[in-house]
Amino acid sequence: MKDFYIQYIKEYREQIRKGMISKPSVFALDNNTDFSDVIALKKNINNDSFNVYHDTNSIYLDNIESYEYLYNNLCDEYSKKKYIQYYTHQTLNSPYYNAPFNMDLVREKQEEVLKYKDLKYPSINATIIGKLEVFNLKKLGYDVKLWINPIGVIIDFVLEQYRYKDILNTKNDDVVIDCGGATGDTALYFSAKGASKVYVYEFIKSSLDLMKKQLKLNPSLENKVKIINKAVWETSNLELSYEDKGNCSFVGEKEKYSQKVYTQNIDDMVNEQNAVKIDLIKMDIEGAEYSALLGAKKTILKYKPNLAISIYHKKDDLYTIPKLIKEILPQYDFYFDYYTDGRHEAMLYAVYNKANI
Repeated sequence: MKDFYIQYIKEYREQIRKGMISKPSVFALDNNTDFSDVIALKKNINNDSFNVYHDTNSIYLDNIESYEYLYNNLCDEYSKKKYIQYYTHQTLNSPYYNAPFNMDLVREKQEEVLKYKDLKYPSINATIIGKLEVFNLKKLGYDVKLWINPIGVIIDFVLEQYRYKDILNTKNDDVVIDCGGATGDTALYFSAKGASKVYVYEFIKSSLDLMKKQLKLNPSLENKVKIINKAVWETSNLELSYEDKGNCSFVGEKEKYSQKVYTQNIDDMVNEQNAVKIDLIKMDIEGAEYSALLGAKKTILKYKPNLAISIYHKKDDLYTIPKLIKEILPQYDFYFDYYTDGRHEAMLYAVYNKANI
């Protein structure tokens, strides 16, 4: 516990010292947040105003012992540093502070990727995401073009959110399960990296329509992708409900929302598709990750795939998900990174290490 506390206090002081931001992040989902008074506040800050912009009633602080678990199980210093940065930002519990992140690199890459627009294709609007344009990413090393926005290109194809250095990286002939296919950007990423098959869980109509359009745009990759039009869950054949909110859609109990969907767990899907191996399971499914992992126990035990799991949708994801993975297969090594200057896109990477037996 001592090292975790020491590193946390150091990082806390550093983030406070850097101060509050004066404008919303380029990654902000809520672009209507009013930051107009922050500059004045920074000039004349006092205890009362500080409390307004820094909520000390933080679940992260109240349960600090639980959040130490992942730190103690991370396998390299880079992951530990990034985890401390991310955890500290969560304890600040405020939209007026940025998590440490190389925004200069993002701005530089954004200028670069804007050159890759293919103006032959019209732009389209996607639910929640907004305007998408076609980018040809051949100059980035991917033989793929797709409707996406510049930030999506940066996170998926430049920073490579679903890769961790050379420790977890999609290789030729890999078989991938992509839970939360959304607009098809990640399926195309895995396919362009050389995956021979990508099983994509996606059931939201607006996302499916766009994903199918993306695949038609990439005929050489289309046959690699198999869409699973179900919700991934712990159990199969369960009726759930949802509303179509594009990338931000999530499921609820039967009849809670206006539309219904049936579930299929990963173990049943792998059997149904007669998959002979699974090399990677990726999950970004709006808080359903824990349940989906429970439904993948047999697959994990049999194939020991790499895991790239989003752990930011629920506040306890940072410890409940790694604990569950270790319960399923203790021989996994853990790594961590995040890909925005806020609370979004935090990733847990798990790599099977037979030396841990």
